[in-house]
Amino acid sequence: KPIQKKIIPLWVKNTMRVAALLILFVGAYQVFQTFNGVHTSEVYDTYFEAYEAPSLERDGNETANWKLVVESYRKEAYQEAIPLLQQSKGEVPDYLIAFYTGISLMAAQEPDLAQAVQNFDTVLATDNDYHQQAEWYKALALLKMDQEKEAKVILKRIVAAKNYQYEKAESILNLNLK
Repeated sequence: KPIQKKIIPLWVKNTMRVAALLILFVGAYQVFQTFNGVHTSEVYDTYFEAYEAPSLERDGNETANWKLVVESYRKEAYQEAIPLLQQSKGEVPDYLIAFYTGISLMAAQEPDLAQAVQNFDTVLATDNDYHQQAEWYKALALLKMDQEKEAKVILKRIVAAKNYQYEKAESILNLNLK
């Protein structure tokens, strides 16, 4: 009996070629993404910018100390602003002191991110006008500290509520972080 060869239709052969190429491209993409992820500290460097300076009241009832705080902060003398902020206790609301201390700690020559996070937690513990901003800056500080999971929880909350900087938060969530 002669051996009969099984004939594979041309469309099957072409489909297998396309499938093989697709698998090759997907694999190459995954390898490329693994090596080209963005480090969390790069995200911080890209997205961190100090919040605008606190304002002075129109009636001019601020203390001389608070005026120095505002002046130092506007000059980007953050290290100088930190002790002045602490001296402002009782003059302005605590959440305001905590928020601007946190920003100053992040923007200082030698940032103290753990202390900044503690200050933002103080802001987040009460209902105030800086709650959304404190969440954003806390997430950035956590990213810089390589606490990606905790940061992502906050970023997802920001995006879901469409809070302060939600578009930037969404961009960060779409990055391949490493």
